[in-house]
Amino acid sequence: MGSNLNDISFFMKAGKKPFISGGLAWTLGYILVIISDFSKDRLSLDQFGSVEGYLYLLKAFAYIYFIPAIIFIWFLGFRVIIEDGVLIYKTLFGIKELHLENISKYNIQHGYNGWNNLRKPYFRLEIFGKRKKEPDVMLNLNVFGNSDCKQLFDILKKVVEFNEVEKKK
Repeated sequence: MGSNLNDISFFMKAGKKPFISGGLAWTLGYILVIISDFSKDRLSLDQFGSVEGYLYLLKAFAYIYFIPAIIFIWFLGFRVIIEDGVLIYKTLFGIKELHLENISKYNIQHGYNGWNNLRKPYFRLEIFGKRKKEPDVMLNLNVFGNSDCKQLFDILKKVVEFNEVEKKK
């Protein structure tokens, strides 16, 4: 690892799991179109040029294509980057940064421990900085590949060990 945390570089993006989830969402959307209320009201051929026909097709399009596309875009927005001594976690909704020299520990958590945790990802990596009670960065591990996660865990283990040695000096 060297004697400097700035030498570490790493990039991780969403793996195969989002594509599987998106495929399942597409399948679910297709099933919803088939069994939903609006599919029971079958359109006759003369209604396809009417407003009702276009609304019917718009609903079907939303279920089959639009909702899974949103899921794909959401999952593919996840990124973890380590460069210049900073861990950067990007999602579709924001960016969190933590300097590597501030990392004191990390935990892998799964599940929910009550109503307070429902906003957290089910399978997550919690990275703690100087503050010990709450994690500074919480990564959603559901969307990343297993080999990428293993590489990230190895890097974090080395960073925590390096920081402990530097702290004792």
